[in-house]
Amino acid sequence: MDRYELIGDIRGKGLLIGAELVRCRDTKEPADKETAKIVYRAFQKGLILFYVGINSNVLEFTPPLTMNRKDADRGLQILDESISDVLKGKVSDEEMSRYAGW
Repeated sequence: MDRYELIGDIRGKGLLIGAELVRCRDTKEPADKETAKIVYRAFQKGLILFYVGINSNVLEFTPPLTMNRKDADRGLQILDESISDVLKGKVSDEEMSRYAGW
């Protein structure tokens, strides 16, 4: 949350964690398109994430019980790169259009 203003809240229990993405922390406006783009970019880079919630703006992290520290660090690196890429406009609306409703 300290690194990206886009992250409005992180919540969860145990290995089930959700990161709510918002366009503005004050208004809590859901960042649904940005969330979909981050999931797509992460997939391109080798990390499978899901987005959930009534506004489709919560990244769901459900890692396998067999995950080790190296895997966790790599996953976080990919997530960081994916968020950064989306914020820099490296994932276009056109690129996402074929996944509408995904």
